[in-house]
Amino acid sequence: MFTRRSPSKLSKGGQIRKRVTITATLSFYLKSIIFCFMKYFYEKPAKWQSIGSVYECSHPMYNRCTLFKNSEGLGLGIIQEHFNARIKARWWGSIDPWIASDIYSHKNFQEYFTKHASKCDENKLYPVFKIRAVMWDLRMKPLKREFWEEF
Repeated sequence: MFTRRSPSKLSKGGQIRKRVTITATLSFYLKSIIFCFMKYFYEKPAKWQSIGSVYECSHPMYNRCTLFKNSEGLGLGIIQEHFNARIKARWWGSIDPWIASDIYSHKNFQEYFTKHASKCDENKLYPVFKIRAVMWDLRMKPLKREFWEEF
């Protein structure tokens, strides 16, 4: 009269295992949905103030950079890659002013500045970093990578 069923179907352990699997699956999908709506990349702020100065030099890779300089003569340059779609040319130059404002006002920038800044050398060049490296070191959201950018 009675048929014997397998213990995994009747045991509480089997039921708990199924619940955990369903919960984990739902959790994964909810995290995926939430991640889609997060602002992952840096976006241009509505209000910004231009900070830093554009420094012109005779470097072979770039001829302009955004220079952050203090009263002691220490400086730090930051460059960004730009693209001209009409002639399909790209070049390194000064960073966008709204990014400069956010970088300068970041809580870790002064520490980063004291670690990497120095006086200009005999060629009148300051230490220069790419914008993506600076944003990575400051743990800022990255700029959205364009198709023409170098890796």
